[in-house]
Amino acid sequence: MEEGGAMRSTAEGVIAGLGGLENIATARVCVTRVRVEVIDPESVDLAVLRALDVHAVAMSGVVVQLVVGSRVHDLAAEIHELLQPESA
Repeated sequence: MEEGGAMRSTAEGVIAGLGGLENIATARVCVTRVRVEVIDPESVDLAVLRALDVHAVAMSGVVVQLVVGSRVHDLAAEIHELLQPESA
């Protein structure tokens, strides 16, 4: 996995591949994976997710799992930061 700004870029790619911020219900760390529940699974673009710097992508129903490995907490932190509404 990459460092710094590249990790942010991967997180942005993950969010885009998942159908955008509005399509993400929850995102959490599960050992070496980021486990995401989406609202509309039809909006998920698995090709986009698989093209990112992740080891594997699995989807079942509304759950998408991104296998990341030891950098899972870094990627999850970037995703959570992007999911937060901007302060006024």
